[in-house]
Amino acid sequence: MKRLVIKFGGTSLMDTRRIQKAAEIVMSNKASGVDVIVVVSAMGHTTDNLLELSKDLTASPDLREIDALISTGEQVSASLMAIALRSLGGAARSFTGQSAGITTDNHFGNAKIKTIRKEALEVALREQVIPVVAGFQGITDQNEVTTLGRGGSDTTAIALATVLHADCCDIYSDVRGIYSADPNILDRAYMLDAISYAEMLELAKNGAQVLNDRSVQIAMEHQVKVRVRSTFLPNDTGTLVTNHASQINAFTSIATVTKKNCIKVQLSAANCKRLQDKRALRHERTEWKRILLRLLFNAGISVEPGSSLKNCPNEFSFSLGQNDTQKAIAVLKQAMPSMTNDLIVVEEDLAKVSVVGGRLDSAFEVDAILGLTKAGVPISIVTRAKNRLSIFVPEEYKHQALGILHANCCVLAKVAA
Repeated sequence: MKRLVIKFGGTSLMDTRRIQKAAEIVMSNKASGVDVIVVVSAMGHTTDNLLELSKDLTASPDLREIDALISTGEQVSASLMAIALRSLGGAARSFTGQSAGITTDNHFGNAKIKTIRKEALEVALREQVIPVVAGFQGITDQNEVTTLGRGGSDTTAIALATVLHADCCDIYSDVRGIYSADPNILDRAYMLDAISYAEMLELAKNGAQVLNDRSVQIAMEHQVKVRVRSTFLPNDTGTLVTNHASQINAFTSIATVTKKNCIKVQLSAANCKRLQDKRALRHERTEWKRILLRLLFNAGISVEPGSSLKNCPNEFSFSLGQNDTQKAIAVLKQAMPSMTNDLIVVEEDLAKVSVVGGRLDSAFEVDAILGLTKAGVPISIVTRAKNRLSIFVPEEYKHQALGILHANCCVLAKVAA
């Protein structure tokens, strides 16, 4: 018999009316002869409300207690969903992360799944009982409750689809699927029929809120088919995330993320002895780049190397989160004692606008940069990956940059904007 994992996000479970609607979707699939496993997030805003309660007591609550607190939100959803399914004539049983057999490491607030002991879930399925699993949570080997970080219910769902050998994992939320850009920002954005794992992973890592990046990584590693669908339009097929997507082309989608900073380091004569020899200087810059990136990594600072439009041979640029900026500057100055403040330029409050696609060549990059500069959009740095081009602009230019790049990309992909 075919198996299907269905995950409902918080907006799909905002109140009992929506829970009832989600339960009807589950029962419709069950009636078609499919074994269904349900994963639920907390009801909309529940997690935020619980966190606010803890902040009323202290500005620095213990992470263990926070996980114990916010994991209750998903448990409430699981019980209510099981009740709703039973009211519709289904056999259903709620499971916590622990009773579902999900064990994790002990990183409270951002735990990773280690193993899933699926025996209890298999027993329920053999008895034709619908398991309703509280997402976002697990338990350590020491029986401590943990949570899986932002979007952790996606991770729970796809991990369960992997170990239970499900034919597909349907992720239901308040959006129809995956779009060429955020439709809340750009009304010209269009929905994709399909997207590859690799492209979805880039989008998830660079600001797209549809799927958690860790869940996409699991799906890609285990070839789990994922469909992103709308709870409110259950007849829509949504967007399929799979290994081979029919829409792979030069452009797939654009993601944005804010609260980024950029640091540009000017290598001085005290650090580089060959400033007059550009070829030698570029080699020396590469060596310093390697050294500094290693030091920043060892300091626990996540950075992304890039380049400015000037492409100065004695400049080293990278982006990072706002909270890590001062720590990164301290690391740089320790590594290069002669480094003065005038040789370190910090550009703050940037937005990262990332174009993801199958064939983003150098000509595409030139066209993208020209389109933005002609429109007067300042560009801080540019970073690149195999199927991604990211351009950092001041936050106030984010929407303008998104619109320009999307319009250019639609022409490139021969899709009507």
